[in-house]
Amino acid sequence: MPVYRDEVGRVLPESLGRFAATYLYLEIAHDPGFGLRETLHAFGQRYADAVRVELAELVGERYLSVADYECLTSVEFETEDDLYTYLADMVEHLFGDGRGKPVPPS
Repeated sequence: MPVYRDEVGRVLPESLGRFAATYLYLEIAHDPGFGLRETLHAFGQRYADAVRVELAELVGERYLSVADYECLTSVEFETEDDLYTYLADMVEHLFGDGRGKPVPPS
């Protein structure tokens, strides 16, 4: 697998790794006006579907640590439960009912 921000990419599938490193990064994650859902879907259905499947697998399997997520995005979480609650909310925002973009801790 490709490498994103140091060695974290080795544990993430390619589409999700690229998306997370670019669009879940600290500055964008905290920008409430950034149209994350629209941006993802602008890349086309095939890419959006790949991110959906890969993100759902990540949330279900919980194979990324808080430290790895921070290395990838510069966003810090206190616990893995907090991280995976945020990522589950992100799945709903991007692919579910369109609820507002979740905001990570400050």
